[in-house]
Amino acid sequence: MNQYRITYEALFLPRPLQGFEYKGKHIEALALYFLYRYFDSKTGEEIFFKQEEQPAREFNCNIDKEHLYQMTPLHRTDCKVTYELHECYLYSRLEQYPEMITCEDALDILKENFQWWDNSNNKPTQCTSYGMVKEEKIL
Repeated sequence: MNQYRITYEALFLPRPLQGFEYKGKHIEALALYFLYRYFDSKTGEEIFFKQEEQPAREFNCNIDKEHLYQMTPLHRTDCKVTYELHECYLYSRLEQYPEMITCEDALDILKENFQWWDNSNNKPTQCTSYGMVKEEKIL
């Protein structure tokens, strides 16, 4: 049986919503996907999920000047939850599909254009999707 970890999206929207130009690219949104790992608080063992399961989202992601983003817990849980930046995508109406970019490039776009991202749409960011990652891909 396959075991999965969960990813949740943090969708950053700029002001103005029409986007902006950066290094020859038109940017209208930036999606950061965070990979979450759940651990049993008593045994310390990692908890995996079946493909059809979707646990409650544990964190909100907010724009943050010092750290670029900051995760805040939504509620207390009976397990320990950790997260890491997993995948990043750039959105533009000029392109049919979002462009996958490196996480380093995504963080650079946030940092170098912070003034466009520091707005109420990103306090917290929108979470419009989640995904499942097979255990074998990560280990």
